[in-house]
Amino acid sequence: MGAEENIGGVAAILRPVAAVIVSVSPSGCVELRLPSRRRSWRCDGVGSAMWIALRQHDGRIGEASEMLAGIWRLDPVDVRCVMNSWAAELCDAGFLRLEK
Repeated sequence: MGAEENIGGVAAILRPVAAVIVSVSPSGCVELRLPSRRRSWRCDGVGSAMWIALRQHDGRIGEASEMLAGIWRLDPVDVRCVMNSWAAELCDAGFLRLEK
């Protein structure tokens, strides 16, 4: 996954796979489950914030990372790098997919 999430020159959007079940634990952490694959993923506080920001921005990781960088008062490039790595892990684990 590149810095701009482009595939063949077309901007891509990150979407949850259709079967993913999302819940929030009593402590506020986002939990993702894929019952068909018997997989689960528990986001820590930062991961939970990234998931929510990504969903708020309709899968546009650039906009989501810009928003979080502003809230956290961090360099947008640094936040984007962390979000790219996090999103790549979720794609590899089967919870997110790239959409053109």
